[in-house]
Amino acid sequence: METTEHIFRSMVEASPYPVYLCTGEEMIITVANAATLKTWAKDNSVIGKRFLEALPELVGQPFIGLLQHVYQTGETYYAKNDRADLFVEGRLQSYYFDFTYQAMRNTAGEITGVACYATDVTELERARQAVEESQKILHNMVRQAPVGICIIKGDPFYTEVVNDHFLTLSRKKRTDFEGKPYWSSLPEIASAYEAITRSVVKTQQPYYAKGHKMSLVRNGVKESIYADFVYEPVQNLDGTCDTIIIVATEVTAQVLAQKELQTLNGMLSDTNEEYAVINEELTATNEELQYTQLNLQKLNNELEARVMARTAELAQSNKELAFSNRALNLSNEELQQTQQNLQDLNFELEERIISRTNALLESENNLKNVNEELAAANEEMAVTNEALMTANDQLFLAQENMTGLLTELAASESKFRSLIKQAPVAINVFKTQELIIESANTKMLEIWGKTEEINGKPFTEVMPEMENQPFPDILRNVMVSGNPYYGTESKATIITNGVTQHRYFDFIYQPIIDENDQVNSILQVITEVTNQVNAKNELQQVVKMMNLATTAARLGSWHIEPLTKQLHYNDTVAKIFGYESEVPMTYDQAIGQISLEYRQKIVTEIEKAIATGGDYDITYSQYRFNDGKLIWLRSIGKVSQDEQGNFNLFAGFVMDITSQVNASKAIEESEARFRGMAEGTDVLIAVEDEISNSTYFNKAWTDFTGRPLNALIEFGWADLVHPEDKERQATLYSSALKLPEPFTEEFRLLTKDNEYRWLLAKGHPRFHTDGSFAGYISSCVDITEQKQNEQRKNDFIGIVSHELKTPLTSLSAYVQMLHGKALKTNDVFTVSALEKANKQVKKMTTLINGFLNVSRLEAGEIQIDKQRFDIANLIKETEAEIITTISSHHIIFAPVEPTFVIADRDKIGQVINNFISNAVKYSPAGSTIEVVCVHLNGQTQVSVKDQGMGVSKIDEKHLFDRYYRAEGSHMQT
Repeated sequence: METTEHIFRSMVEASPYPVYLCTGEEMIITVANAATLKTWAKDNSVIGKRFLEALPELVGQPFIGLLQHVYQTGETYYAKNDRADLFVEGRLQSYYFDFTYQAMRNTAGEITGVACYATDVTELERARQAVEESQKILHNMVRQAPVGICIIKGDPFYTEVVNDHFLTLSRKKRTDFEGKPYWSSLPEIASAYEAITRSVVKTQQPYYAKGHKMSLVRNGVKESIYADFVYEPVQNLDGTCDTIIIVATEVTAQVLAQKELQTLNGMLSDTNEEYAVINEELTATNEELQYTQLNLQKLNNELEARVMARTAELAQSNKELAFSNRALNLSNEELQQTQQNLQDLNFELEERIISRTNALLESENNLKNVNEELAAANEEMAVTNEALMTANDQLFLAQENMTGLLTELAASESKFRSLIKQAPVAINVFKTQELIIESANTKMLEIWGKTEEINGKPFTEVMPEMENQPFPDILRNVMVSGNPYYGTESKATIITNGVTQHRYFDFIYQPIIDENDQVNSILQVITEVTNQVNAKNELQQVVKMMNLATTAARLGSWHIEPLTKQLHYNDTVAKIFGYESEVPMTYDQAIGQISLEYRQKIVTEIEKAIATGGDYDITYSQYRFNDGKLIWLRSIGKVSQDEQGNFNLFAGFVMDITSQVNASKAIEESEARFRGMAEGTDVLIAVEDEISNSTYFNKAWTDFTGRPLNALIEFGWADLVHPEDKERQATLYSSALKLPEPFTEEFRLLTKDNEYRWLLAKGHPRFHTDGSFAGYISSCVDITEQKQNEQRKNDFIGIVSHELKTPLTSLSAYVQMLHGKALKTNDVFTVSALEKANKQVKKMTTLINGFLNVSRLEAGEIQIDKQRFDIANLIKETEAEIITTISSHHIIFAPVEPTFVIADRDKIGQVINNFISNAVKYSPAGSTIEVVCVHLNGQTQVSVKDQGMGVSKIDEKHLFDRYYRAEGSHMQT
């Protein structure tokens, strides 16, 4: 019995956990170890007192009732995390305990008292509460953050937390994410981004994307958006990673606004350049018209001079002509036929008469109100909690003075053994250097996962997994040195039922001294603190996630103590504020940097939030400490309550939104500038929606039509279109609207002066952020003057051409008559001279006919005389003419089979001659020109191939522009 008493005495004294005994119905405290007295904040004087006498603060708490119930019924009572309010350090404080109330019986089996074994789990409970509070703060931080945040974890990734901003960005419901695999919630982008998230977990390196384009299914519709986002990995305490914080912000409006702004700037620049080109071309056109008029006048004068000269020469030959009257009479019909043939000849105009009238291009200046840039890139999330206090106090040294307890306990050895065995604290005694397990109680056996069969066996034999762990060596060292050993939160690997577990323990190895002052056994008392350590680790992980989240979102976190106004903040706040001093920034200093226009408002909002517990969200400007630069900030805060309902903490985030505010202002200024340009220009600018309803007209429309803007928007202007143009204009616009595509058209519109004026209209389609058609922005330019100038020019050309043809006809007749006479007289020189003169007359006739054709073509009066003919004969005629007139090149006509076509024979012949003429003009002298005519796929193709400079890609699109001529070295002089 002495050995048992000694062991129990050592156990009680060494135990770092409260152990006390209450006897009798009055619950007299007969035993209380040092840990108990320390917990109660009492001394040995409480021993021998009634329970409530020693601890009056427990009156009204359930413990005395529980003790009496166990004493009366003999039923053991177990409690977990029960709260006890004890008077410690002069004030009532709350503690939490796991404890057991166990009935004590004498040898007759009668209940004599109640034994209490307790474990102070206050720190564990506070850690658990701190974890819950930190998680709550993290969730609140995520919820309040002005950016989209989603936390995913596991393999596969499951969504742990998702805030409203993230749901808004994805246009999903919370039920689409919570408790579900993350990528099943966003299947449309899983193929592109799931591999990235796995790479982030594997490499533990964050992934950043800015202005990234992605396709999301939002509200059932696939949309293309732009977003800034971060995949931030969260490292576990063991170095692994299975968690990612996703911080995302949609920047579609900003990206599209910037692109549209760039486009409009480009269009404005192009418009200015085109204005300059148009002015230059108009100037050149006027100069060329004047030059052409002068040349035509000069030509007319020269012709008149030649006719007069020829008339004088002919006067000398009147007698001879009289003799030839009869022959001339016979030739009248032939001359008339020749005149008719000359009128039908149409050759392309060789000399360039440029009369370009280009339509003024108008940039599309009207921007819709560009959505303000998202107000906050994001503010850094919740206040980083202080690290947990050390989970458990170090084990207390066993106190002496247990002699009285042992004297009373010596009455029953079986009672002592029962107490040890049933104690809620794991207890064991090792003997000898072989570490023989002498008596492991029930709690110890539960921890080890063993049965009582291990008693009497070596420690490392029954738990071979301990061989490579430090505990056997520590035990042997205690046996040799006689010094106790305390372990705190020590990690142990234990194999239970074949399963390897990593668990944490607080323990004491207390040497037991025998009567000879020799150590022959060691008392082992351990308490498992795995949950406590896990809670601590979890809190550290939550704090780490909070820090990563605030860092990823570029948020500065702060909190203010409501009573003292003491300001706490993280490094990001100091960086944003430009605060570089080592002395902490005060609340008053921070307030002092706020712009005057916002300062009082900020103070009022803070005081209001602290007083009412409301939320705080405000955007304002302030000056940086280090450089005095004005910055824009958005600050979000919330006041939290303590257990008594008092507002004890005002915490939140702040984010620098200067770039967003500046960008928004720049866009507003740009929009205002473009609107000002639209309102200040004479160009008619309008905006229509996707169903062609007008939503905007500039002032020029009112000035032109006389209709107020509201009337234009309500009724439009279609009724003002000229009746002859209305159907064509409506058809062209409807066709463009269906595609949609840009359009250009000319039509006449009734003005406020009740006259029709010509407008050149250009429309450009607009699109929403999702790519859907948003309508047109159109511009109209008054081109009436250009139309009138064109008509004047055509009238002038027609009149001049007709006036010139009359003397040319007479001249041609005289030349032919003289040529016939010279042939009869065999006057070789005169024949040659008259043939050359006839060629020049034909060239002049061709030029005049070209003028007339251009005039007729632009007036829509040119006639196409279609007939069925053999194009092979036309090619042969062309060959005969070309061979006699062109000797500078080798022209090869490929054989042509009879091929009948329906076309205007004369004009086709003119086109072929023009092709050959251009080939001669733009290819080196002496080179070969090939002319081929073939019939392919039901069509006849005539091609002219030369060895000249060719046509560049740039010039190809201008091949059918009137008077266009490619620039090249061959054109330089």
